[in-house]
Amino acid sequence: MTDSSIQISNLQLTPTQQASLNAAFMPNKFGSNVIASNPIKDTYEFSSSNNKKVEKKSFNIGEVRQKLEKYFQYKQFQSLANEKDIQCMIVANPEIKTILGSVGLKPRIYLNNLYNLYDAHFMDTVSVAKEIGKNLNLSQKDMKTLEKGALFHDFGKVLIPEEILEKPAALTPEERKIVSKHAVLGYELLKTTGMEPEVLEIVKNHHKYKYNLPQDESSKLSQIVTVSDIYSALTTDRAYKKAMPHEQAMKILDKLSDEGKVDENIVKALDSAYVASRAAA
Repeated sequence: MTDSSIQISNLQLTPTQQASLNAAFMPNKFGSNVIASNPIKDTYEFSSSNNKKVEKKSFNIGEVRQKLEKYFQYKQFQSLANEKDIQCMIVANPEIKTILGSVGLKPRIYLNNLYNLYDAHFMDTVSVAKEIGKNLNLSQKDMKTLEKGALFHDFGKVLIPEEILEKPAALTPEERKIVSKHAVLGYELLKTTGMEPEVLEIVKNHHKYKYNLPQDESSKLSQIVTVSDIYSALTTDRAYKKAMPHEQAMKILDKLSDEGKVDENIVKALDSAYVASRAAA
């Protein structure tokens, strides 16, 4: 059975949602996106007869599950990544204006920032984090927290001027200071929504390594998202640089590990997951 025969159209998707679902089978850095296989049987065959002609079609439940997982993940993101709710977050938390004011900005919502990053970075970071989590044998509960934290880790960039995030050149010191506020801005925005404290911790602390803050104060899940975020940024194209190959990215992560800025075991888990995926391909 082809993708078109799976009645995803009944979900009444917007063009953006449909694009997100269509991307489910695009290869990522670990091959095709993988989810748990059906414990009984992953592929089913159906037969239909018409005028004595028998037609058999194969129906892969894993593909359906994967598409639905992508769809509901996008809906979860979309439920918060909209102008009305973000305006409510800003009004509910005066600290947001204070943080923006400290770098000379007023509250302004750049919603395109989030949707431009959704497939290019957010979902990539989720994919990498999940592979690391599986390699480290995290519990199902921790995997869910990890995935949500990775999905929302850069939510604060909705308040960072688009021209800074998309600047095709090195940032000035003032611009770097503005961008550096996105983690705490994401935390302050999302804590008004009742989001789980474990997820908020990931959002707030995923850039601690840049400021030489002790990583041992961050949870393992936060540190996994830190490594995943760095790896995704290094291995994808940006306005100011081309994507690096895995080997070059690992050299940078190994250096950060030697400096004590990221967890060595997490870096090794990332490399092991990548090597395993290449061997299985």
